[in-house]
Amino acid sequence: HTGTGHPVRLAGDTGYFGLASPARADVIVRIEDGRRVNGHFWVSLSGQTDLEYTLTVTDTLTGISRSYFKPLGKRASERDTQAIPAD
Repeated sequence: HTGTGHPVRLAGDTGYFGLASPARADVIVRIEDGRRVNGHFWVSLSGQTDLEYTLTVTDTLTGISRSYFKPLGKRASERDTQAIPAD
């Protein structure tokens, strides 16, 4: 099956996607301001499912986007400290 995740906002920088339903937090996402450290915004993902997914994060000001792929059968978390350049 393919489809679009159901986004749920938890706070200004944190939310999650429910893959089958918005009531289920399958992928938790947090955008962090790392500009003071390395001049980038960071993306942290925590997958709570073994389903395959691709998550794309887009900076709405610059149009810069990054995609994160997680294969079927694997649970994964990651932190991309180079995700979106601040300039």
